[in-house]
Amino acid sequence: MIKLREETSGDLLALELSGLLTHEDFEFINPICQRAASEHESLRILLVLRDFHGYSVQGNWAKTVWVYETMPRVACMAIVGPERDATAMALAGAFTSSRPIEAFSENELSRALDWLQKFIEAGP
Repeated sequence: MIKLREETSGDLLALELSGLLTHEDFEFINPICQRAASEHESLRILLVLRDFHGYSVQGNWAKTVWVYETMPRVACMAIVGPERDATAMALAGAFTSSRPIEAFSENELSRALDWLQKFIEAGP
């Protein structure tokens, strides 16, 4: 499941990922991302992983499309979750993007938000 978090504001998209993500999850979030991308020159992304189990086969394809359509507009991305999961996702993101991607442990949400804030103040 993908949920839009309350931290979402302006060019910051805050998403919570949990369970096994499916094609339907990306059908929910894609229009939100596309609308944000049309309203802002660049986006800051916060991903919060809660009991995240990865992607179904169809979800993996939908994720690939999401990365292709959304990542060009992303200025930076913070990933918060269990250390192993957040680090693995950040490393995978580094292969698909030259944008700054940082992993934070589950108890570092405020630190992740501070890190993302630097990109609105100083620019990417």
